[in-house]
Amino acid sequence: MARLLEDLLALNTFAITYGALNTQKHHKDINDFPKRVSKAITLKTFEVNTSPSVHSALNNLLFSRAPYHSVRFFVKPMIDWLGTFENGYFDFVIIEGAFMGDYLKDLRRIGQHCTLRAHNLEHLIWKRTSQAVSNPLKKWYLTLQSNRLKRFEEALTKSVDSIWSISEEDNFWFKAINPASTTISVSIAQQEV
Repeated sequence: MARLLEDLLALNTFAITYGALNTQKHHKDINDFPKRVSKAITLKTFEVNTSPSVHSALNNLLFSRAPYHSVRFFVKPMIDWLGTFENGYFDFVIIEGAFMGDYLKDLRRIGQHCTLRAHNLEHLIWKRTSQAVSNPLKKWYLTLQSNRLKRFEEALTKSVDSIWSISEEDNFWFKAINPASTTISVSIAQQEV
């Protein structure tokens, strides 16, 4: 993500506002970015615990049809922050990964163009994971979640204005659903002088 920010800043075209969920696994701090990036972006972070738990997984299983992988990242502080922006405030909004897709309604309201930056085909990762599991109950649950994820990714792909896929192989899947899909590989870090 930092490389993408550097690439966008190199264009000298954009003022960047970056909202990030600070989870235990993925923590963002303005000082973690290269100096050139940290000076040029407005970073808003939200300290949240998105770690899976048996209780939240069971609630998702019984009371939702949404993929557990995405609903864990849909949090009120982010929704409240997005609500502070006027309609069409941003020229472009980039959704970093499918798991942030639950914010699409709010992002479409504040962004004139919404792009999904697809890190992976998440449903395929979880499908493969389910196929490697021997416990029948766990296999069933992971298969259910991978199917939910596939439907979620298909709907998200249809709903965004464009997709930037990291891999050409994944791009074939996205392009079959949304022709405004292209491959933009991970860039190489620029050297600071």
